[in-house]
Amino acid sequence: MKVTLDSIFNIDRRIVFIFVFLSLLIPLLIPYAMPCKATRDVIDMYRAIEEASAAGKPVLLAFEFDPTGAAEQEPMARTIVRHLFARGGKAVVMCKSGGQLGEAMHIEILEECAQEYGKVYGEDYVYLPFKPGSTTLVINLGQSLLNSWPKDYRGNSLSDIPLTRGISRLADFEYVMVICSSLTTVVDWITYGQSPFNLKMGFGVLGNVTPDVSNYVQSGQIVGLLGGLIGAAQYEQLIRDNGIGEQR
Repeated sequence: MKVTLDSIFNIDRRIVFIFVFLSLLIPLLIPYAMPCKATRDVIDMYRAIEEASAAGKPVLLAFEFDPTGAAEQEPMARTIVRHLFARGGKAVVMCKSGGQLGEAMHIEILEECAQEYGKVYGEDYVYLPFKPGSTTLVINLGQSLLNSWPKDYRGNSLSDIPLTRGISRLADFEYVMVICSSLTTVVDWITYGQSPFNLKMGFGVLGNVTPDVSNYVQSGQIVGLLGGLIGAAQYEQLIRDNGIGEQR
């Protein structure tokens, strides 16, 4: 039987509706999950967090995102914090981008994850409030944490908080992980943070920024990269595979 365009256009619409219905129904009746195999960049970040937690040294998390980028970046932040807390790691979280809306989101993430794993503010994690200043702030952090952020978001002096009492500057952190939206922020951190102090750094960026940031992975300046939602999903799969993805 010869198939022509006329015969295709004249198919009974009920047949078309049946095929559309089945195409929607079958995936619901037969669950199917696409494979989510972690890339080398995601595995490198996972291992860096594991090593920092085992060493007992704090990790600096720079949450430089707000609600506009939350769809891709909130999952990154949650899975990193959960991984740290599950392994007994410590986190100092800072906010120099994202404004007040970003700050509120970051605090909510930290408090929810801390409740899941029974972590205590001041001992297991500290949040440094929103403070504008991209390049200058990174340079100042390299010289003195206390001068850059004298107090946490609760108004406590960093010198009085157990977790930050022994931290003086960027070089004291075992690992620095930055979640940001722009390539400019990545360049600032690498130029004024990673290069001068030979920091071990990783980044979580939007999917459309990932190809440009990959160049720094290849050069060895970045250890670990999460690119968009797929990067967050791959990291979540890693922690689930290792039995630390469930709530405690």
